[in-house]
Amino acid sequence: MRRRVVVTGIGWVTPLGADLGTVWNRLTEGRSGTRRLSLFDSSGYPVRIAAEVHDWSVAEIGENPRQWEQYPRQSGFALGAGVLAAAHAGLTDGSFHPLRAGVYLGCGEPFEDFHQFTNAICRSDADAVATPIRSDAADRSDGASAGTAAAASDRGSALRLFDPDAERQYDPNLPAIHLAGRLNLQGPNLNCIAACVSSAQAIGQSAAIIQRDEAD
Repeated sequence: MRRRVVVTGIGWVTPLGADLGTVWNRLTEGRSGTRRLSLFDSSGYPVRIAAEVHDWSVAEIGENPRQWEQYPRQSGFALGAGVLAAAHAGLTDGSFHPLRAGVYLGCGEPFEDFHQFTNAICRSDADAVATPIRSDAADRSDGASAGTAAAASDRGSALRLFDPDAERQYDPNLPAIHLAGRLNLQGPNLNCIAACVSSAQAIGQSAAIIQRDEAD
């Protein structure tokens, strides 16, 4: 007989809010979370509306907002939803065995660090000069080829813009790690990247893990 699996807690951080009852009521009322963009100046774009998350901070789940400023916003949303789901399920320290509890995250797509990347490109381009190089001396590590290549006169200034820890946070596995650390979940820890179907796959695979008795 297959082991029965049920959903015992729900948590979400959405453009319609983060409170379970409020969001559900807005969904059943047909309310839209789409509004004029406010996170950045969209005046130069043909589209100026989006479904943004407003009026929510990681401070609401006891995290330090300043520490999370260098992390992708999506990571904070994932942590918030996970913490809220655990609270809704009544999971507290001591109510489960850490090795029998884990995280299966459905991350739709990898995070992209355009801000630091474009800043570094602009810094390098501002310092670039045309430098002839021999074919046998081509720097294969950064894509340079034989002939003339654009070499940054102060490439180090561009590299210094990168924060190693911040860059690591753009790994799509990191939100699952943050959640596991916060809730002391030492069991299976996985992430799937499958675009819009990611969340459905995460739920299905989580259920399969429980049915195989690899976690509770």
